[in-house]
Parts: sequence; structure tokens; C-alpha cells
Amino acid sequence: EASTGSLGQGLSIGVGAALAARLDNTDARVYVMTGDGELGEGQNWEACMSAAKYRLDNLVLIVDQNGFQQTGPTAEVLDLRPLAPRFEAFGWFAQEINGHDLNEILLAFDKAKHIKGKPSAIVARTIKGYPIQTLLTSDPNHHGKPLTKDEAEKALAMIG
Repeated sequence: EASTGSLGQGLSIGVGAALAARLDNTDARVYVMTGDGELGEGQNWEACMSAAKYRLDNLVLIVDQNGFQQTGPTAEVLDLRPLAPRFEAFGWFAQEINGHDLNEILLAFDKAKHIKGKPSAIVARTIKGYPIQTLLTSDPNHHGKPLTKDEAEKALAMIG
């Protein structure tokens, strides 16, 4: 496990772990989760090229595409949409899903498991803060801050 934050290192670590699993001759699968804002880091695209080159079909990338990053909306900072065709151009199998629909999530993982010869990307379209997004401000500085006590109480009441 590695918590890499917004520097784009997670996918590179995942490529290394997927290669190690192959060298160890295991059936281990490697899952990496990133945000759409994090994809602005070039290291991610270098990792994408390496994963495709080595045909890492034991690697699955999940992209939380919520349209925001710490410095603002991704459409204004660095718009990389549409993401699925971008991954396909890098030699990946890519699918786009509703990231709030558990059935779609499970189906996407199952499809990825059966893809051979290439890594998989699951672009999960989400709403930032779902299902409590109405409590969050549009201020991008709210991005990395915990809820206030009042917000937390309201959030818990909303989700039951």
C-alpha cells in the first residue's frame, strides 16, 4: 500500500508492483486509484506507456473523475477529457462508468479481470462529496480540509 497524494507517483509504484507480481509468477492483481486532477502529472503518462509496453494485464487503474482538484475545476486547470480514449491511445483497455453505481463498479472490475495483454483503466464519473455534496462549498480550498463539526453532524444525518 502507498498513499502518494497528488504527485502522480501511485501509478508508477503500481507498474512496479505489477511487474514484480509477474516476476514472482503470482496471479496477484494491482489496483491503483487516482483522481482526474492528479493525471496532470506527467509521471502518470510515463507509467501508462510502461504498463502498455510490458502488457501488464494484472494492473487496474481507477480514475475518480469528479472534475475538481485542489487548485480548482479540472476543466480550467488542465482539461484531459475525454479520458477513456486517451488511455486507449496509450494501449490500455478503458471503460467509463458511473462511479456511484455499485453494480457498474463490480461489472467493470470483472471485465478488467478478463482482459489479457494490456492494462485496464476504469474511469469512474463521480460527484465530488457525493452524497453530501450540498454541504461542501465551491471553494477549491475546501478540497483537502476536513468537515467542520457542524458539517460532519449534518453529513452523518444525511447518510443515516
